[in-house]
Amino acid sequence: MTDSFVTRCPHCSTRLRVTYEQISAAVGLVRCGTCFRTFNAHEHLLKGSGEVASAGMDELLIDDDLDLHGLGLDDLNLDEELAQIEAQEQAFSKELLNLSQQIAGNDRDPAATDDDDAWAEALLREEGEDVLSSLSVQGKSDETPSPWLPYKESLDFERTAEKPPIALQQRRRSNAKAKPKPKPKPKPKPQPKPPLFEQDGFTEATAVDEPLLPMRAPRRKRTAVWALLSVAALLTVIGQYVFFQFDSLVRQERYRSLFKAVCLTVGCKVPDQIDISQIRSSNLLVHSHPQFSGALMVDVILYNRADFAQPFPLLELEFSNLAGRPVASRRFTPSQYLAGSMQGKLQMPPQTPIHIALEIQAPSKEAVNYRLNVLPPE
Repeated sequence: MTDSFVTRCPHCSTRLRVTYEQISAAVGLVRCGTCFRTFNAHEHLLKGSGEVASAGMDELLIDDDLDLHGLGLDDLNLDEELAQIEAQEQAFSKELLNLSQQIAGNDRDPAATDDDDAWAEALLREEGEDVLSSLSVQGKSDETPSPWLPYKESLDFERTAEKPPIALQQRRRSNAKAKPKPKPKPKPKPQPKPPLFEQDGFTEATAVDEPLLPMRAPRRKRTAVWALLSVAALLTVIGQYVFFQFDSLVRQERYRSLFKAVCLTVGCKVPDQIDISQIRSSNLLVHSHPQFSGALMVDVILYNRADFAQPFPLLELEFSNLAGRPVASRRFTPSQYLAGSMQGKLQMPPQTPIHIALEIQAPSKEAVNYRLNVLPPE
């Protein structure tokens, strides 16, 4: 038969009976069935437990006729002890229930209180069942003719005769069970700040008496101002260009009608349109004067090829020698070379030939060549 040993729990002083196979399987570590803590059975073995156990088992096997009357079982009053234990358990359960309610207080909601009451009732029912089962086991153990209790080949070790009170066991068992923690209350969400019309001290009367703040100018007005400034700057640049380039622009046919309309409104004068390149001279002839000696006659035809009338130009008659060097020259204004029906005219009609006749003093004898130049009017 396998030898058994008695070891003592260092935490609750409960004695446990273990076998050699059980100690070897867990490397000497066992768990107490009362406080549910683990300890080393080798270090807390009771002295002489092995011999006593062996001797007791041998006597049990040798002597089958035990004297039950000598054990004093008749003197035990099991009913009174059972009633006393049950009363202690009920008082402890009520005390535990009151303590849990005081801890919870007003923080728990009605639903949580109902759950706790149901949990307490279930705990009382379990405790009652445990008490009955423990008493039934104790009664069975009292009927056993041997002081040695039977054991099972498992890691659940049986308790010895020296057990703590059942109330203490139930208290430790209830403490071991983890009580479900109440759900934490959700944090209140921060309420938004009330609008201006709902704040304290704000009434319709005070709102009427408050001075009105000036409104900001709309952005559209600022945009319009910038647009006007841009247009003014553009017109300034155009005006400066027209002012400095007026003479050249006014002589161009595509701008001339516009300038005439503006000048009629403003009161300015549009200068004459001149294109000297369109005035040609032909049939130039220089000969001696028939009436006066030392004088020359100059005959030439001027022709305006332009489509518009333009002022009469200046005429320059130039004489040169055989080497091409100028010897003498003279300029004639329109009032000097116009005569007859054209005398006093300012504009040279387009596409009309005009005969010019001049009388000049003869230059020196070196002047053998001559040329007529058409110049812009002054």
